[in-house]
Amino acid sequence: WYFGEGATPSESNAQNPVVTYTQPGVHDVKLVAINTSGSSEIIKEEYITILDDEIAPFLEQFEDENFPENISASNWYIKSTGEELTWKRTGIASYDGIGSLRISSQYFNSQDIIHELVSPELDFSNQTTSTENTLSVYFNLAYAKRVPYTIGGESIIDDYLTVSVSKDCGESWIQRGSWDTNELNTKGDSIVFNPYAPESVDWKEKQVNIQTAAEEESVIIKFSFSGKGILQEEEAINVDNGTIITNNVGGNWLYIDNIRIGNGDWETLNNNLQRIDLEILPNPILNNNGYLRFYLPKNERLKISMYDVFGKKLIEQEKLFMEGNNTFSLSSFVFQQKPGLCFIKISSDEFLGNHKIIILNN
Repeated sequence: WYFGEGATPSESNAQNPVVTYTQPGVHDVKLVAINTSGSSEIIKEEYITILDDEIAPFLEQFEDENFPENISASNWYIKSTGEELTWKRTGIASYDGIGSLRISSQYFNSQDIIHELVSPELDFSNQTTSTENTLSVYFNLAYAKRVPYTIGGESIIDDYLTVSVSKDCGESWIQRGSWDTNELNTKGDSIVFNPYAPESVDWKEKQVNIQTAAEEESVIIKFSFSGKGILQEEEAINVDNGTIITNNVGGNWLYIDNIRIGNGDWETLNNNLQRIDLEILPNPILNNNGYLRFYLPKNERLKISMYDVFGKKLIEQEKLFMEGNNTFSLSSFVFQQKPGLCFIKISSDEFLGNHKIIILNN
């Protein structure tokens, strides 16, 4: 057996070896069998996952740009899905703070692949539950339907989110919450065909009861998302209002933020960023002019960032702004950018502001 770096032992000739890993991460395992006729080997890639450990109550707000490999906090685990787009942190929108996590089935293939997001291993020894204070997972989400088509009143989009809990290191999972496309929708009757970025009013809180995990020493929470996107070929689909021909039945972006696990005084863990209202003039904007306007209650060094609709950072600058009304020229940000929808964000350790911007050809 070969277990790789960080394993003790790193290799073994025992039939059923017991192995200890000193560092969290994902590890391959190789087995080599040898006899007088020769040898054969098999490699299981990403076969063993070692999670970070934390003590509940636990808060994740996706502030670290390196998520899931957080620099100053415990890592999460995102199960590999090959080349298919999966859970990814974004700075485009957030419920609270400067980042959130998002996923979209619009970019999936036609196979039913489950996209898993797994928390660190949590010690719930000091977590109790009662009818007045139920032990729970809380989070905020935002989601909009991409197309209006329904079959029998149900959306043609089959996006599905579940939250599960494990008390045996992931050997078994108990599903504690689930939502289909209609239940995920926080945008009402509005359809957002273009890539979706939520407004502040779009965010809704979800609560998942996990009281059976009270006082357990090892608890893992898993978010699972599934849906179909690009079909093998165009299909004629009979919907309630007629027939459509399409090769993509995927949904829009689903955003998740502000995950709270356990019984906690969340205000003491919350970063409590102060919101800044931004104004972009004009908007839409030509690709050679325009400016940003906002008010600051004190002097502050801010990062000004611009992202495309996929969350890719296009440009970023840092500048010291003075207390009071401020303006910032966007000419260097929009110059030679392709026409379309982008997002402007200003942020620091204490302040956050973001706004959509539409760039036109000059």
